[in-house]
Amino acid sequence: MESAIRLPPRPGPPPLVSTRGRVEQVTRTAPVGLQRALLTLAAQLPGVILGPTALCVPGTCAYLLSPALARGPADAFMDGTEFGHAHPLYDGSQHLVLPTALAEEVVQTGWGTHAEPDGSVLVYGPLDEEQLQTVWQLVLAAYHRAASGPPEDAEREGTR
Repeated sequence: MESAIRLPPRPGPPPLVSTRGRVEQVTRTAPVGLQRALLTLAAQLPGVILGPTALCVPGTCAYLLSPALARGPADAFMDGTEFGHAHPLYDGSQHLVLPTALAEEVVQTGWGTHAEPDGSVLVYGPLDEEQLQTVWQLVLAAYHRAASGPPEDAEREGTR
């Protein structure tokens, strides 16, 4: 399935990230208000519970999908029903499992970098409202893949 998202090139230089061991964004951190806005949006998705992750540092907030809705392929998840997570506020990036073509587009357009596990990407934290909308579309793409398709009211959710 081809991605409906078309990513514009991300403006500005990429942030510095660590890619060995702990994958995290080190510079150009997203403003806390934008980070909290992403968490608020994610918490409103049907079947999503925000909680701790077993995969990352303390303070990381996992996007956990209700087992009843977690019908996506096994490689749509990092661990259990976790399809992504938001790194702590000092970092501000998102770690998401996206469809392969979209993950490549994220890297090619400068919105993120490859991460582990294979197939996942570190999506840089948004620096303004416009970038917030792009990152939100990527969170939605990971959610839809994990749930094997958009929920019935995806049109309304995608327009926030």
